[in-house]
Amino acid sequence: FLMVDTYLQAPVILGLNAHPGDRMKWAYRKAGGTMLVTSVTTAVCFYSNTLSVMLVVREFGVFMGTVVLINYFHVITILPSAMLVSDLYLVPWWKRVSDSYLVPLWKRVGDSYLVLLWKRVNDLYLVPL
Repeated sequence: FLMVDTYLQAPVILGLNAHPGDRMKWAYRKAGGTMLVTSVTTAVCFYSNTLSVMLVVREFGVFMGTVVLINYFHVITILPSAMLVSDLYLVPWWKRVSDSYLVPLWKRVGDSYLVLLWKRVNDLYLVPL
């Protein structure tokens, strides 16, 4: 969630017209180090279970430490790519489709849209965000 929140926070810092690539660079600089530190410390804690005398606990420690490091690699590579694809292609496509076929009725709570109501002819669809 840290990379996503930082990426969504970037327009406030960089301006509303900031290019998604610049937003992602800023998010990497801000969130990358924090995610690295938390992932490494978590992996080290799991790897410390290899000092146990119980075989099951040792195997669990090796497995979970490796999973945490692989997860960090995925969060640093795949998640930002998916976020950019979504921001550059899927969101504009969805806006075109929804504006063409549906009449949006937004229920806004605070600064976030919690529920999206679509009215199409006489039908009412509830789509959670």
